[in-house]
Amino acid sequence: MSIRPKKYNYYCAICGGAIRDGEEYIENADYEYAHMDCLQDVKDVLDWFDCRVQIMSDGEIEIEDY
Repeated sequence: MSIRPKKYNYYCAICGGAIRDGEEYIENADYEYAHMDCLQDVKDVLDWFDCRVQIMSDGEIEIEDY
């Protein structure tokens, strides 16, 4: 008799691992899920939510590319 691995309903869009009971995760506007631990810093979170970091310079907006 073989043991089948448990299937999960939700998986992390970043690492591909299952999101298990008790784990912290976030969901973006595209209904993708990610472990909180997979997002290392604020720039990762902003990028995942498809936000742009901008710099104001002399009243003009400059978009910073990463």
